[in-house]
Amino acid sequence: MGGPGRARRFTLVIGTVNPARDHSRSQGEESHHAQEATTAAANFLDTLERSEAPQLKWIGPGRFSVGAALFRRSADKEWSLTDRVSFALMWELRMRDAFTTDHHLQQAGFVPLLTP
Repeated sequence: MGGPGRARRFTLVIGTVNPARDHSRSQGEESHHAQEATTAAANFLDTLERSEAPQLKWIGPGRFSVGAALFRRSADKEWSLTDRVSFALMWELRMRDAFTTDHHLQQAGFVPLLTP
């Protein structure tokens, strides 16, 4: 790691998540929780945009095709197309660690850095 003032470079792979609704909360609580999560995510994105550390990688047709081919080859997995395209990009970039709690990344051989 770098010294003070030096940012460690990383690549951010952002996918979509569609979690099942938490039925233990009322609709009002769910709406409030969703608003808090959206605000936190917006703050996180603001921080990323101001930082020099992240690298933005576009998927593009070539990378999408690799992910789509993986989708066809691994139909026995519960991985989404987004998961598979992310895996393809991460393999290309020789990434090992993932800032996620998603167990699908662990199934694909990555190391999740967060615990659920």
